[in-house]
Amino acid sequence: RAGITGAQQTAFAHCVKSGKYAEFVSKISDKASQDGIFATPTLLVDGKPVQDVSLAGVTAAVNAAL
Repeated sequence: RAGITGAQQTAFAHCVKSGKYAEFVSKISDKASQDGIFATPTLLVDGKPVQDVSLAGVTAAVNAAL
């Protein structure tokens, strides 16, 4: 089973339950949605999403942006 355990897991759970970063997460999620980003990972080249994330697709997107 992958993941954090012990004291690190306890600290993480406390942080999530406390809502310490809830406002930050809400703001960046809203901004991503406004920018048309609805999934991770999302690859942008020159501010535009790259649909074909193969090596050839990314190379083509970068070359087109140059």
